Amino acid sequence: MKLNKKKSIILAIIVVILLIAGVLVFTNTQFNDSSWVPKFPQLNFGDSAATEKIVNDAVDNLNKKFLDQGRTASLIEFSEKNGVIELTLSVNGVQYKNHITKDGELFFPEALQLGAEAQ
Repeated sequence: MKLNKKKSIILAIIVVILLIAGVLVFTNTQFNDSSWVPKFPQLNFGDSAATEKIVNDAVDNLNKKFLDQGRTASLIEFSEKNGVIELTLSVNGVQYKNHITKDGELFFPEALQLGAEAQ
């Protein structure tokens, strides 16, 4: 009797998990031409407009909060590289390579190469 009760509970748990998974897939489904394709959240790290805004905000914060009067940073170029945004800034004519996390929270002046290309 106890064995059947345990099996019933395990079976009920499995059914509930499958139902929850089915609901999650169904609610994240796109219907096109009577076929369905599950859609999953997409991270827009490749969005150049968002990246440009992060870079411009970082340069503005750098100029307002961290550089002395008379010194101004200006953006020369930026690109996404190795999971971060790499940017080249000019501060009073001297170029510096800096990095920003893709969420715009961390700004750091140097990144150390740890992979096979490290020198």
